[in-house]
Amino acid sequence: MLKNTLIVLMAGLVMFACDSTDDEIVLDAFSYTTTNVKTGPAVYFSFADNAGDTLDTNNWDIKFATFSFSVPINDSTMMTISNPYIMSGMDLGVARVDAATLDDVTEVPADFSDGAYTTIEEEDNWYTMTDAHVVEPLDYVYVVNTADEKYPAFEITNYYDDEGNSGVYTIAWKYLSE
Repeated sequence: MLKNTLIVLMAGLVMFACDSTDDEIVLDAFSYTTTNVKTGPAVYFSFADNAGDTLDTNNWDIKFATFSFSVPINDSTMMTISNPYIMSGMDLGVARVDAATLDDVTEVPADFSDGAYTTIEEEDNWYTMTDAHVVEPLDYVYVVNTADEKYPAFEITNYYDDEGNSGVYTIAWKYLSE
């Protein structure tokens, strides 16, 4: 009898001694992978739908694309280079956060309250190019102030598909507030 009472008492102490984690907000993370933007049109991505579209250019938050340009190699040969870029939707605020991972960003940047944000333009480098000409995403997380006043944060995790073809963006993202 004493043994059973001690077991019940210990179980009760363990249950009540644990801290409650109700204060912690667990943010659901999502991912999205584009089609190959080098061989097809740009992809217009909506966080609300977690989907991209190559035709609907009306309701999007960020665009994944490449722009191509030619450079001379010698007097008779030109080389075409495809430059990958992301771009924010018209009038959407974006803050770039220098962070190692998406998990490191848990709050909307204070800059957003002051309206001091930027847009992502073609010339903003989100990647570095290795000596082997491999595109590697930099440790940046972007926070977007969307038209529906939600604040998703995203990071570009890859620029290649499973077969190694470039032009396929993969992002991980989550809402910081809803």
